[in-house]
Amino acid sequence: MQTNINSYPDSTDQPSAPRDEDFKWQARVLTLVLAEYPREWRDEDLARELLGESPDFDARDSYERAVGDLIRLGVIYRSGSFLSPSRATIHIEELPLS
Repeated sequence: MQTNINSYPDSTDQPSAPRDEDFKWQARVLTLVLAEYPREWRDEDLARELLGESPDFDARDSYERAVGDLIRLGVIYRSGSFLSPSRATIHIEELPLS
């Protein structure tokens, strides 16, 4: 069975606000994880640093979605309750891309 690439929704058909908000949360998580490297963050400590002591449901959900997305993309990895940037992410961060 062939896949018709035109059958997928065009990115312009979908509202960008949720995707933009997801990207902002991913950037917040990644920025802090990279800034503190080689320190590994405990997931709860990173959440507390970004969300404060009593985050609302939406903020906590956004944080957890960002961490999950970054793990699935291979940008960060989880070892037990600790989060670190992947070797590939560290390498890209060190490249002189300007």
